[in-house]
Amino acid sequence: MLLWDYFKETESFIKRIFFFYEGIRYEGSGVMQWNPAKGFHIAAQVKPENEIPFSKNIGSVDLRPSRRIYMQLGSNSLAIIPEVRLNELDLLINHHVVLNVGRVIFIQRRDDKHERKSWSGAGLYELADKPIFPDTIATETKIGDSKPLESFSRAGLYHDDPSGEQIIGRFIENKYFEANWSFPKEIWSKNYGWQIANGIKEAISILDGQEIKMRVREVYYENKYVYEVNALGKTSSLDSISRLFDNDVLKRNEIVNLAKFFVKGGEKAGICRNIFQQIIESSHQKSWQANELLLATILEAALRNLYNHPFKSGANKQENKIDINKHLKRFREEYLSKDVEVGRKWKNTIYEVVKAQKQLRDKNAHPDWMFSQGGEYSKDETTKALDNMVILSRFYGTMIKALAGFENLTPVSYKPVTDWKIMSIERGVKKPEQN
Repeated sequence: MLLWDYFKETESFIKRIFFFYEGIRYEGSGVMQWNPAKGFHIAAQVKPENEIPFSKNIGSVDLRPSRRIYMQLGSNSLAIIPEVRLNELDLLINHHVVLNVGRVIFIQRRDDKHERKSWSGAGLYELADKPIFPDTIATETKIGDSKPLESFSRAGLYHDDPSGEQIIGRFIENKYFEANWSFPKEIWSKNYGWQIANGIKEAISILDGQEIKMRVREVYYENKYVYEVNALGKTSSLDSISRLFDNDVLKRNEIVNLAKFFVKGGEKAGICRNIFQQIIESSHQKSWQANELLLATILEAALRNLYNHPFKSGANKQENKIDINKHLKRFREEYLSKDVEVGRKWKNTIYEVVKAQKQLRDKNAHPDWMFSQGGEYSKDETTKALDNMVILSRFYGTMIKALAGFENLTPVSYKPVTDWKIMSIERGVKKPEQN
C-alpha cells in the first residue's frame, strides 16, 4: 500500500530549506505545493550564512551547474530535490527561491525501529495502454441486500517464489498500475530493494511496447521510509510496426526475470536499455525516413557495443567498418539455440534481418522522394519498408531476451504487412494495425 497519495493535491510548510551556491550556504523557509498534473511548486525566502554585498555584473550571469536542495518538513521528515537550476538574479538580489520541479525524494524517519527480514516497497506506474496481465483479479460487488456479484479481469501480477521473493501488482485506475515487492535480505542487497521499481517499469515497457513512467516508488527500511515522487515525462505507446513482441498476454516469468536482469545492471543491461530507448526515439520521429533510418542503425550500434568495436573518429574507413554478418553469426552461436534444426531456422531469420537492415539504411541514406514505380514513396517500396521495420523490431526483442539470459529462443514468425488490416500505408498518415 502506497504511503504517498499521488492523486491528492497537498501543501506543506518547509520548516527549513538549505543549499550551497558558489560555496556559500543559503538557508530559509517556505512552502511546497504538489499537483499531480504540474508537479511540485516551491517558494522560499532564504539568506546567505554570511551577508555579502551584491556586485555581480548582470552581463556575466551564466548557466550554473545543477545543484541539490534539502528541505526539512518536520522533525522526522526530509525532502531532497536531486538536481535543479536556480534563478541566479532572484537569489542574489532578492534572496528568493521559486522552483517548479517534477521530482522530489522524501525521507521519513521512524521513532521506533522495525526489524525487517526483507527489502520491501511499492511503486505506482502510469501506462499509455492497458496490457493483459498474467494473473486474474476477482472483484466482488454488492448492491444493497442483493447477492454479491463476482467479476474477473486479467489485470494482476502475482509472483511468490519459495526463496521469499514476492511481487504483487494490480491496476488501480484506468491507466495506473501499483506494485508491491519484497526480497529477502540474505539474498539481495539494499540497493536492489530500491532499484527493483525501475526494473519492473523497464520490463513491462519492453514486453508490452510502451514507454511507462514511474510516478512513485517507496522502500521501507528498519528506521525510515524513503520515497520518490516523479511527475516528469509523458507515456507513449509503440505502434504495431515497431513493437518488439506480439504478446497477447504478458508472461509472469518474463516480467520478473527481465526486471531482475535490469536491476543487476552491467554492460548487457545497458545495451538492452539503449536498444529500447532508440526504438522509442525512432517512433517519435516526425518523418518516416528518420524513423526507418534510426531503427536500422540500432543493429550496428548494439553489435559494436557488445563486441567492443567502437567507431573511431579520424580512423580509416576499413578500420571503422563492421561486418554485421560475422557479428550476428557469433551472436547466434553464443546466445541463440545451438540445436541444429533451430540453428538452421535462425540462419534464415538472420539473413532476413541483415537484408532488412541494409535496405532501410541504404534507401534512407540515398532518398529520392519519388512516388512513381520503384520510387521511395511508391506503394511497393513503402510496403517493403514496413515489412523490414517489423523484421528488425521483432529481432531487437529477441536480442534483448537473449542478452537477458532467456534460453531456447526460437525465430518469431510474422505476417507480411500486406496481410494486416491496412488503414493506410501512405507515409505521414496512419500506420497499419495487425490482426
